[in-house]
Amino acid sequence: MSFMKKFTSIGGLIALAQSPAGKKAIAKAQQLASDPKNKQKIADLTSKITKRGQTPPPAAR
Repeated sequence: MSFMKKFTSIGGLIALAQSPAGKKAIAKAQQLASDPKNKQKIADLTSKITKRGQTPPPAAR
């Protein structure tokens, strides 16, 4: 069974998260997410995504 097929179910994802490799990946993600530079990048991206589909205000003359 391939690595990805093993983790396609919820149970497989839980098993991955509880494995040593999963715990290491989670710790790395938490470390990256707590960096102020990355927090700003996340905030900028979130703002950009939420603004999609909205019409811009008319240009001031």
